Amino acid sequence: MNLLSEDIVEIANCRHGRMAFLRNDNIIGRSLRLYGEWAEAEIELAKVFLRPGDKVLDVGANIGTHSIAYGLLVGEYGEVISCEPHPYMFELLSRNTRENSPSQVKLLNTAVGASSGTLWMDLPAQEATLNFGSLKASEPFPGPQPQQERPQEARIPVARDCLNNLYQGPVRLLKIDVEGSEIHVLQGASQLLSIHRPIVMAESNTTAYSWPVIQSLQSHDYVVYLHYAPSFRPANFRGEQHNIFGPCGEATLVAIPQEQDREEPVSAAWKATLTPIRDLDALVAAMLQKIQYREYLASAYGFDLAAL
Repeated sequence: MNLLSEDIVEIANCRHGRMAFLRNDNIIGRSLRLYGEWAEAEIELAKVFLRPGDKVLDVGANIGTHSIAYGLLVGEYGEVISCEPHPYMFELLSRNTRENSPSQVKLLNTAVGASSGTLWMDLPAQEATLNFGSLKASEPFPGPQPQQERPQEARIPVARDCLNNLYQGPVRLLKIDVEGSEIHVLQGASQLLSIHRPIVMAESNTTAYSWPVIQSLQSHDYVVYLHYAPSFRPANFRGEQHNIFGPCGEATLVAIPQEQDREEPVSAAWKATLTPIRDLDALVAAMLQKIQYREYLASAYGFDLAAL
């Protein structure tokens, strides 16, 4: 049974296939409509590490922009496990996977954290205009649920499990984008990090969220870099030159096992985009270039901050 009404879903031909997205999504949806891609610099970076036959864990897959691309990179003998808890996003992820027919992409409708249990997620009105990629899972509140920021919004329970339970086996790339809960994913992935030693690419949205992630990775003998790329790419799929994202960009922590760091086939051109992060001062300095979507889009386009 579909949750989403067809009149709020848009479909567009994009760089990695035909993608369905929410018409009023003001970040990922707008990017797919105008540019035919989203966070393509992250996918280009993943190409440096991925080969046919590799295994990928995509934690926080959203509607599948990265999962579909990963599926094409690893080919029919590879595997992509895509985890997405939000019912709207999971419905679109399922649809996009079917539409683009990558049989190697397997879907899990679950949140990923430090342990098994239950989390709560916002369920906004389908016709709302907001950044649907910013919806996050949170621990249940004791007593009555708090009043929500957005109108016509409910909170629903979603299942949570940890990677130690969800997946056993070799993994080449672990990608994490879970709106500030990246540290919890790592806490539940100790076996994966210790035994199988995947490359880790994790969203770096703020210094406060990212520093514990870096410390956790360093404790597992990883070398950590920060990759930053503007959200607007002049060489986008449609060749559109109007920049709706201004100075905003995407920052990603890239962690390579210490024993592999000198062996990874990272070209000099790519290496120049990676800033080594050895301590908190280096992280703070690197993150100074990141402009948040909330502040820029609110000032440039008059968007309501609650919608971002």
